Amino acid sequence: MTLFEINFPHYLRGQFEMGAGFRSFLEFPRESQGFAVVFYAVLLGAATERRLFALAAVVTAAGMTALALLPARAIPDSIAGLAPALPLIGLVMVHSAGMHLAMVMEQSIVIESGEIGGAGRRLGWVAFWRTIAALAAALAILGIGALFDVGYRPYFIAGAALSLAAAAMIVAAARGHPGARGSRRRLRFERRFNRYYLLCALFGVRKQVFITFALWALVTIYEQPIGTVALLWFLFSAAGLVTQPLIGAVIDRVGPRLTLTVDALLLVVVCLLYGFAERLFVPGVAIVVVGATYVLDHLLFFAGSARAVYAGSVASGRADLSPTLSMGVTIDHVFSMSVPLAGGVLWKAFGYEFVFLAAAVIAGVTAVVAAGVRVPAAQPKAEPVSQA
Repeated sequence: MTLFEINFPHYLRGQFEMGAGFRSFLEFPRESQGFAVVFYAVLLGAATERRLFALAAVVTAAGMTALALLPARAIPDSIAGLAPALPLIGLVMVHSAGMHLAMVMEQSIVIESGEIGGAGRRLGWVAFWRTIAALAAALAILGIGALFDVGYRPYFIAGAALSLAAAAMIVAAARGHPGARGSRRRLRFERRFNRYYLLCALFGVRKQVFITFALWALVTIYEQPIGTVALLWFLFSAAGLVTQPLIGAVIDRVGPRLTLTVDALLLVVVCLLYGFAERLFVPGVAIVVVGATYVLDHLLFFAGSARAVYAGSVASGRADLSPTLSMGVTIDHVFSMSVPLAGGVLWKAFGYEFVFLAAAVIAGVTAVVAAGVRVPAAQPKAEPVSQA
């Protein structure tokens, strides 16, 4: 994933000469696959989470490979760019479908693998090892980029190969559980999860600020090359080795309510710095401040795992959890699909500062909603599951 995400903005800029308007539009079809993830999970029936994770990894690899082979062409920053961009849009959707399905299955597998009281720590250590991989990817991009001009294709191909390796590994692990069967998934939208769903909706807005606009501001407003982006990924990956297991332990200790509330309040500051660092500081200091803000923003992302822990504490068992997490991702992406379009309009009409000012307001609303989280006093234990 890191090999893809670091290169993706520069890939769009270099291969297709893409402007801010069309870049914002592209997030709509990309994020639509997060919206569709709950329907994929239902349509795939009773396949276990491990098998769905393997399938998702294969689909992700196919999308990355095809994007690597897509010919370069200029895409106008207007409605006229839609027709020439159709192959790109289709392949971005394929990659996104695999990535989002894998994300949901990973959380479900980790939370269900033990008691809910230790779910935060388990998620933290999974994130730790994921960060090790991200750190290695950022270092590879920095090192190779310093010596050679290899373009984007080798990184996408390498990412696809690693996705296939992940699929093979989880299939091999599943052979140790030959008798396990999955449970039939159904669409679920239950009142007891309403606050969880609302937090997911607000997270959909928060996420796009980081994925779309923060990185786009670094590349276009501050004119930072791919080496700077890779360096920032290296920094927050290195810091994440400490902070992610720590945040996981904090979730278990203080609970989802306090974790999510503090995260949202810190995000208010992050958004304001993104939007106004250029006005508050001289240019040399401003880019350092924005770079540090980008690192902090990424580190705060893991605090969102408290939402999944909260859902797990409300769920009555395995039959509830996977469909609820899938529905949460779908709700998240209803807003993820629309925010880039609205943000792109704000950016072009009033300037990028207003995008981040609006995001700061949303972060404040998130803090209020998170403060109302209530975890049941008697937390149910996760059902012992052996999945193939």
